[in-house]
Amino acid sequence: MFHIRKQKKEKNPDEVEEKPVIYYGVKYVGGHILYPEWFDANIVLWNHQLEVKDDYQKDAIMVFCYEKIKSVTNMDEAKISAARVIAFGVIGALWKKNHLYTVLEGYDEMEGMDVAIVLDFHGKITDAQRDIYARMMAARKS
Repeated sequence: MFHIRKQKKEKNPDEVEEKPVIYYGVKYVGGHILYPEWFDANIVLWNHQLEVKDDYQKDAIMVFCYEKIKSVTNMDEAKISAARVIAFGVIGALWKKNHLYTVLEGYDEMEGMDVAIVLDFHGKITDAQRDIYARMMAARKS
């Protein structure tokens, strides 16, 4: 039996591998047409883009370049009481009362369309929104 030996790719010393800047464990609540149900996810902030990763998949399922993010806002019970059931169906009715959710509106590079997704940062909403917004504004200035 013959074995094919794979050649190792030599690393270019001038090439710098980019590492993620920040990880956030979140609950994806909904909003994307391909992912209508909630799931546990990770938000990975890179220098140039934000990725949404399903806990069970290695690769990103949504990618947002910072310059194409339109807004990062939050919604509480008062803002979503009537609209949530219409927009998000049963999931909307199950949202926690008096709890803040992050709404990220932007262009999903993976699917090539504008989306508005709802995320629960589990108490890290202030830090997460600040981090995302700062990167979004820096991308617009450059």
